[in-house]
Amino acid sequence: MDVISEELWEKYLDAREDKYRQELILEYLPLVKQIARRMSLGLPGHIDGDDLISWGILGLLDALEKYRPEKGSQFKSYASTRIKGSILDELRRLSWLPRSLIHNIKKVEEGYRQVENRMGREASFEEVAQEIGESSTFVEKVLAQTNHISVLSLESLLFTREEEQGKTLIDTLASTEGSPEKTLDEKERLKALKKGLERLPEKEKLVLSLYYYEELTMKEVGKVLDLSESRVSQIHSRAVMRLKKYLEKHD
Repeated sequence: MDVISEELWEKYLDAREDKYRQELILEYLPLVKQIARRMSLGLPGHIDGDDLISWGILGLLDALEKYRPEKGSQFKSYASTRIKGSILDELRRLSWLPRSLIHNIKKVEEGYRQVENRMGREASFEEVAQEIGESSTFVEKVLAQTNHISVLSLESLLFTREEEQGKTLIDTLASTEGSPEKTLDEKERLKALKKGLERLPEKEKLVLSLYYYEELTMKEVGKVLDLSESRVSQIHSRAVMRLKKYLEKHD
């Protein structure tokens, strides 16, 4: 159990009274805000950051209701998965992506694929722009616009919520529990994901590691790597584009 206040947790778990739940909500509200801030990158103007916090609080409430300390997981880890899942569910439900953006994303992805297949190396903005008949500024802009989609895509891959308390996809795959069919499917998915990650250029692997596993912000990743925040965002977008393509081939 998290050492927020062991006494407070004991009171809440014993009585499930609203006053103790409200205290716990206030204690974990900074966690909700932290997750919402990380997931807000690239959102369109009509989705406010406060919306993400509200959706995240719903995930926190769900976690408080379903958390069972006897199962051994830390509440913070369990709640983080529920908070992310709640925000992801709402963003998917809104389906806010305009068709023009989807078209441009596919256009840029295809440009990268054509150039890199032909050259056998990573393509530059200029080469992709020339391939698709657009400016390098257009390519950079599309990558920036897709960065939030990329975050959601990889969050979904790495942090798929499971019925078992506190388990993400990665946790579940490390276990031999569950039906043989489900375990096999999940292991195949992780195997493909790991292979896809191994094939990424070193800088892309490092950005993903710092962002998802060290939980740094894009700005903090930039400071570590001595890159601008926008450049980190572009590297992240390219990494997830590659992973998506690899996983589609091995689905």
